[in-house]
Amino acid sequence: LDDGITKLNEAQKSLLVSSQSFNNASGKLLALDSQLTNDFSEKSSFSSHR
Repeated sequence: LDDGITKLNEAQKSLLVSSQSFNNASGKLLALDSQLTNDFSEKSSFSSHR
């Protein structure tokens, strides 16, 4: 039983790390989406130089 508890605790830690990693990636994707939306909007200086 102790072995099972240990494995469950390790699995929970692993899930937490994965969750933090996904949250981090999600934040970066949202920032990228925002940046691209700005870059390709009609009012953007980047867009008008193409």
